[in-house]
Amino acid sequence: MTKRKGKAKASALQIIAPERGELYSIAVMTKKFFPYTHLSFADIEARVKKDVKYLAARAGGQTVGYIDYSPGEPAKIWGLAVLEEWRGKGIGEALFSRALDEVRKAGAKKVEIITTTDNAPALRLYAKHGFEYDRPYGNQLPGKEVVVMSKELIKATKAK
Repeated sequence: MTKRKGKAKASALQIIAPERGELYSIAVMTKKFFPYTHLSFADIEARVKKDVKYLAARAGGQTVGYIDYSPGEPAKIWGLAVLEEWRGKGIGEALFSRALDEVRKAGAKKVEIITTTDNAPALRLYAKHGFEYDRPYGNQLPGKEVVVMSKELIKATKAK
């Protein structure tokens, strides 16, 4: 297997609504990157049946990343993960942009993101898209500061 370098080619990267096979890959990535959630494959399937949406990034014949979010008001982005060997290729950006498009289409006026203050790449991505620190998140992790970042998607207009 050869390692890819540089940005992923747009034609090679697909952002899709995951099917069962991708959900299994998402469950494995969730266990690796977000072990404190204790989400199993069955839990992820149940979340999909309720109100949590997932998008999967497919490249090189495999699922290489995902984002999960809940439309609503405010919309929430729960997690964004990209396999280490695929980072730096624009995959996180593509997933994040697509999720923002989806919550806009669903009519959200505000989006909140749950993240940790030590996740520099994620913080840069969110800031690039205009997200700002909002407040501490209610559930903290040992040794990590969990925060909510947010962005207004539709600015309130003054009545004339």
